[in-house]
Amino acid sequence: LKNIIEMIAKACNGLPLSLKVMGSFLKGQQRLRY
Repeated sequence: LKNIIEMIAKACNGLPLSLKVMGSFLKGQQRLRY
């Protein structure tokens, strides 16, 4: 799980709004697909 979080943070360049949007998108997902 830590690796996935690091990948998402890197993809969003650490920008808070980008991270919030990504979190909202992933919320409720049953399984992460990558």
